[in-house]
Amino acid sequence: MPTRIRLLVEHRRRVFEAIAPVRRVADRLAAGSARIADGLALHHLVLRTQVAELFETTLASMPPSRRVVALDAADVAAGWETWDLLRRTRGLGPPAAAKVVATLLQGVLTPPTTGARRRSA
Repeated sequence: MPTRIRLLVEHRRRVFEAIAPVRRVADRLAAGSARIADGLALHHLVLRTQVAELFETTLASMPPSRRVVALDAADVAAGWETWDLLRRTRGLGPPAAAKVVATLLQGVLTPPTTGARRRSA
């Protein structure tokens, strides 16, 4: 799985860096344009489907109650909004943002170790 995470993060890094200026404008215009909003919704569906298919085996091995939450979390971790937040709000460069996304995905998709005691947050 680490290879799949690395490949997904590298792919997203290249795509998100390439589309960033246009995507930011589209995000601003979506409220006033059904066509733009529909395009962004389709883009999100494509990205979510990619995550679901790439990690299908991992997700399928999880209990059903965890599977849905894990897919939602992985989708958010690898999504445009997270990338944009890391790049613009946090001021991270692409390598540092990619490392954060990979860490989030690893945390979501790695099964907890058996017998490990969890600390309460």
